[in-house]
Amino acid sequence: MELSFHVDPEYKKSHKAKRESDVYSFGVVLLEILTGRHVFDSNYSTKSHKGLVHVARRNFLNGTMEDMIDPTLKEETNKKSCIPNRGANKDSLHTFIKIANECIEETQDQRPTMKVVLKELERALFIQVHQEEPIQQLDKDNRLKITTQEIPEKGVQRPNKKTPLELLYIKAVMLTRLKHLEIPLTQIQSATNNFSEAYLVKVLFDGHRLYRADIEHFDEENGSSKRRSTVIIKRYPMEDDFHDEVLFLKEITILGTVKHPNIVTLLGFCLEASEKILVIDNFSNEFLGDYLVNLKDKRVLTWEKRLKICIDVAHALRHIHTAMEHGIINGDIWSYNICLDENLGAKIVNFWISEFLPPNQEDHGTDINWSGRQAYTDPDIKKTHRLKRASDVYSFGIVLFEILCGRLCMDPGYAHVFIQGARRGTLDVIDPIIKEETDENIFVLNSGPNKDSLHTFIEIAHKCLEQTQDQRPTMKVVVEELEKALLFQKDNKDNPRMLLEDIKRATQNFSSVNFIGRGGFGSVYKGNLQDDDGFKTIVAKRLDTKFGQGEQQFLTELQILLDYKHQNVIGLAGYCDENDEKVIIYEYLSRGSLDRYLNDSSLTWVKRLNICIDVARALDFLHGGVGKQAKVIHRDIKTENILLNDDWKAKLADFGLSLICPINKETDYIIDHACGTEGYVDPLYRQSGFLTIESDIYSFGVVLFEILCGRSTFAIRKHEGDYLPDFIRKNFKEGKHAEVVFNQIREQIVHKSLTTFQEIAYQCLHHEREKRPTTKEVLKELKKALKSQEEQVQGQQHMKLQLSDIIPVHSLDRDEEGSSGPNDDTLPETDGDIPQLSNEDSIDQDYLDLLFKLIIESNKDSIDSETGKQVQHPELSKHTEQDPVSPTDRKATSILPGSKQQVLKHLKQDVILGDHQVRVLKEELHKVEMANKSRLALIQALEEDEEDDDDDHKHWKKKKMMMVIIIIFGMMLVMILFWNKFSMFFI
Repeated sequence: MELSFHVDPEYKKSHKAKRESDVYSFGVVLLEILTGRHVFDSNYSTKSHKGLVHVARRNFLNGTMEDMIDPTLKEETNKKSCIPNRGANKDSLHTFIKIANECIEETQDQRPTMKVVLKELERALFIQVHQEEPIQQLDKDNRLKITTQEIPEKGVQRPNKKTPLELLYIKAVMLTRLKHLEIPLTQIQSATNNFSEAYLVKVLFDGHRLYRADIEHFDEENGSSKRRSTVIIKRYPMEDDFHDEVLFLKEITILGTVKHPNIVTLLGFCLEASEKILVIDNFSNEFLGDYLVNLKDKRVLTWEKRLKICIDVAHALRHIHTAMEHGIINGDIWSYNICLDENLGAKIVNFWISEFLPPNQEDHGTDINWSGRQAYTDPDIKKTHRLKRASDVYSFGIVLFEILCGRLCMDPGYAHVFIQGARRGTLDVIDPIIKEETDENIFVLNSGPNKDSLHTFIEIAHKCLEQTQDQRPTMKVVVEELEKALLFQKDNKDNPRMLLEDIKRATQNFSSVNFIGRGGFGSVYKGNLQDDDGFKTIVAKRLDTKFGQGEQQFLTELQILLDYKHQNVIGLAGYCDENDEKVIIYEYLSRGSLDRYLNDSSLTWVKRLNICIDVARALDFLHGGVGKQAKVIHRDIKTENILLNDDWKAKLADFGLSLICPINKETDYIIDHACGTEGYVDPLYRQSGFLTIESDIYSFGVVLFEILCGRSTFAIRKHEGDYLPDFIRKNFKEGKHAEVVFNQIREQIVHKSLTTFQEIAYQCLHHEREKRPTTKEVLKELKKALKSQEEQVQGQQHMKLQLSDIIPVHSLDRDEEGSSGPNDDTLPETDGDIPQLSNEDSIDQDYLDLLFKLIIESNKDSIDSETGKQVQHPELSKHTEQDPVSPTDRKATSILPGSKQQVLKHLKQDVILGDHQVRVLKEELHKVEMANKSRLALIQALEEDEEDDDDDHKHWKKKKMMMVIIIIFGMMLVMILFWNKFSMFFI
């Protein structure tokens, strides 16, 4: 209940969190600080059931807010004033109360941004510290309007100059914000040997002196601590001039606000005594103007490099004109305000006479009396006395013609010469260096611009120099046209620009029969395009430009496909930009997109790992892993954008949403409107709009788990209620790591391979960007998972045994048919110590049982290296059915009685045994052999005993017969001897 007082009431209704909800809660905190009471204090609940916020609103409207101020902060000095005893005056208090009240407005659109809140609180603090009446200029909403439009400078006359007190305010605010960038003068003097000429790089036309030295400064890249690097030290003229200090503070303000790869980075500053010094990042080469006046240096500037320099500057101007809340007009664009780095990348250096524009203001311009660099100055300023964004566009147009002509425009009349030459279509003004090796009549250059590139460049440069400001293009249009000129130039070297007629013929006029799907910004068609080698199959993406979205995506994708060629990035076959039709032609990959194969059992685990590795290689390349000067953030990694060829080789496609940003950019993120595909997009990017390369890593993590699970994130959402990341987290927390694996590949995967894969994939889905792995780390772990899988498979297949190595096949026939087969004394020898049974030995039943057990166990665990499937001999499948007697359903472990010898007889050839099975077999067969030897010795002994018994029996029988005969013979003798006596007796 207590926390509910801090919650935005609109959020309670809509349940949609916005930035304005935080502003409301912060407003409540401000009121608590002001009143010295908690929001749920009973003192306010008695006055209103809605608590402190409602009471504060009512008192503010009634003008009685002072009644709510914490009494401990008040000191009654007289009846008419209330001055807090900590030194704040009424105006400081009023500023604080007003911004707090705006924060708690009922509707979100009425609340200020946190930038405005910060400025108002800083203003209140400034007034409180200095005990002065507020001196700031207020805008129509009575909020602080920090501008510099009234600050004078050399060559510029402006009314309403700021007072020293106003300067004091600006100085206090700026130095407070940028305190972490302050560098002591002694440290700078030490680094430059007290500004020695040996460290001097250049003296600018305005008196600024540039030095190059190594110095310790704030680590802007990591946002913390300090680091030492080579920097440029910009020293303002040694004049104790109030207006110079204003210009210095203004340049600090702008450079401290602007973060862009084509604008120098503020690394530090020094404002001590009469010294005004800026420390900016190093540019190893000179200014563009130096290159244009030096024939040797100018030869380095090929037409393509000149185009890239123009595009760099155009991106910088577009950013300060429209991409910032407070727009900026540079006001001093010329060739000596553009520096070049070691790769000839361009950056704008000076902002000391620049102007802030109020947020979201239409381009009404700024009042100004201009007497600056006349050759570059917008002529419309002389009539209107208003500086606009279009004024920068005009000056940039002059620079474009300087780059084309290879000479500086130091005279205002040169601009007229440029324009007239462009209108006549003559090429006389073009730098001869880029026209070398050119035919006199045909302007098609080997090293210079082709016709389309040159025409596009001159057209946009000419439009920049229109006499009236409203006729000139915006910098957004200028960027698009320059990028188009660059693409035409690259087309001249690498890829053919195709005719729309040929593409229509190839796709049967974009027939529905040829339609194969939709991309992010258009329809995709399959076609057969005729070339010098006959017909080849292509894929054509026809961009839908009806809603004005396709132009930039078309240029971006073409630029990436032309600049970033890699075996795992889709290949560009050509393009067409004709009659408002924009078509990109890709190489054809026969298997289509990966999402079609997620639940396909023919896509084995090894193949899946190789696909993951292919995509990881592509991302590592795009993220700058191979030395590219700019990194690409794909922004739409998903299985639909991963294409497969006949050999299951994967390539990343669809770069319409991608962004290009320099590797050495001082900030590691881009702020834009979050886009991508729901279920894949990084939640941090979706919530904050901060895009980083880690956003791609998150999406790739989703893809990795889709490949493992055999289901898309959409299918999981449909059946499980959550998208794949939440589904994975839930199962992992419950310890169900194995349950998420696709059933058809589960038994293929060895444990170590699965663990390695799941660990790196899970890291990709980490909530904190900093804890997600890099593409290099992902690639390394995926390769490790593949190695573990392949080593296990090879270990299981290292030994193939023929049955004749361990059991004579004819003995199976003998056992089965009851007859002995022919003798075979030439049985093949085995690699190991596996014992053999002699041909005469019958098969021991235990041995047969053991052999079957090991063969089945080995086959159950084995994986074919080519197919990745379980190895199961057809005879095993036929004879290893479920034992009806067995209480458990284990198909491959129970053998039907009487079938074992039949199976072994049909197997005959190769039997795969794994390491474990081979070891067991060796041990057990040795036991069988010893047992057989013992058994044979016993039988022999028994047989010998039986023979001895037979001999004894025969001898005793013979002896017995002799005794019987002797007895009979003796009886007969006795009868003969006594017969006469017996007969006489009877007579």
